[in-house]
Amino acid sequence: MKQSREKENSGFHLTKWFLDFIGQDGSVLICYAARLRWKGITVPYTNVLLHRPGKAVTQKSRYTRVRMPVHDGKKLIWGDPRFRVTGIWEASADPVEARLFEFGQGHLDWHCLQPRSRVTLE
Repeated sequence: MKQSREKENSGFHLTKWFLDFIGQDGSVLICYAARLRWKGITVPYTNVLLHRPGKAVTQKSRYTRVRMPVHDGKKLIWGDPRFRVTGIWEASADPVEARLFEFGQGHLDWHCLQPRSRVTLE
């Protein structure tokens, strides 16, 4: 899923990717990759949250060297070598998009590029 919020004429732009995976064993992986730009300042952000059955949730984040996902229309590829995560999300349903919020100076768009995917993780 990709969210984009832009306030026109202010220089404010936020792009945030959300990727998730639920394994057959109940493991859950949630990843965020985001980039905020405002008045010449860029703030990147990435976060990885992992839950394995019977173990504590682990979470890692940072504000440097963020790789944004690559989407080719059918596959979404994302990885973070520092967090040792690499994944390919292959679409098995059509995208869903909506404008969630709009006002005179900007808008918030939601793009669920792959509401259902087959996922390969390392």
